[in-house]
Amino acid sequence: MTPESGIVCQRLLLTVRKGKHTILFTMSDPLRAYRLRKEYSSRINRVIDYINQHLCEELTLETLASVALFSPYHFHRVFHTMVGETLNGYINRLRLEKAAHKLHRNLNLSITEIALECGFSSSSAFTRAFKAFFQQSPRDYRSMFLESKGVCLPSEEQPYGNSSVPTFSQMPLEPSQYARFRGFTFNTRVEHLPSYNLAYIRLIGFKEFTFNENINRTFDRLACWLQARDLFSDDSLCIGLTYDDTEITDPERCRYMCCFTVPEGTVTEGEVGTVRTPASKYVVSRLEGQWADYGELFGTTLEYLYGVWFPQSGYEPGEGLSYLEKYYRYKSGKLNMDLCVPVKPV
Repeated sequence: MTPESGIVCQRLLLTVRKGKHTILFTMSDPLRAYRLRKEYSSRINRVIDYINQHLCEELTLETLASVALFSPYHFHRVFHTMVGETLNGYINRLRLEKAAHKLHRNLNLSITEIALECGFSSSSAFTRAFKAFFQQSPRDYRSMFLESKGVCLPSEEQPYGNSSVPTFSQMPLEPSQYARFRGFTFNTRVEHLPSYNLAYIRLIGFKEFTFNENINRTFDRLACWLQARDLFSDDSLCIGLTYDDTEITDPERCRYMCCFTVPEGTVTEGEVGTVRTPASKYVVSRLEGQWADYGELFGTTLEYLYGVWFPQSGYEPGEGLSYLEKYYRYKSGKLNMDLCVPVKPV
């Protein structure tokens, strides 16, 4: 799906007088349609970015319509057509998938804390919504992951140490979790990354752990757009941003942003937008090799980070992004990138 999908070609009405009669003709105007597609794409991009940044806050139709510079009625219809989901359905899905990610990865947070951090007014409202979406309660969902680590959740959500569930360091690790990675070399470090000002093109949908030609073509398209405006140089960083957890979100709905660093104040249009990543601490792993090995390297590295590194690190996954990919030597024939996962202290 492209951001332009669903936009109906606009028509011009031509008035011609013939004797006593006035005849109206319609003629398609490709240039006008093209400009409208760019304008609509730009406005919906702004709304999606705003939702990403304010997901835990109240998001009303009126507020988001004002971000898009549409009337509420018109905005609701345009958003549904271009994104493929209703506005409320889209926001609710993102909040619930974010909560599911935290139930899985942030084991030191209680269910109530997760509910509030994901924009729900109470744990009861969150539980109802979560059960309707995932067909099981948040507690049962979390128990699946704890049981896989040999930990049983108490019958009631009681404090475990200073938390409602065991901390990463309190959970036993199977010897196989270490043996699984014996012989693998991981260049893993914790690093504070600066804030990046990025031009992006957003994609919706990709296959998990698979090098995606559509992503590659989109990076090329963005590079061409920037080169034409003298905004691309050898110093431009090539960055990919992912907000979704592919274990939770249907890959066809996962959001991926192809990005390059650009100067402050860069003006974009159409499908090209700008976003700024916050300066933050990340666990960084270097991936090097052949592009044919991308899927195996990427998947194995994530397994190592979540299965071995996080439980003994004193960190847990941070907020916002699922991960940031920093590519070196853009257009190189070799895979050479940093896979960066945001972290915060346990």
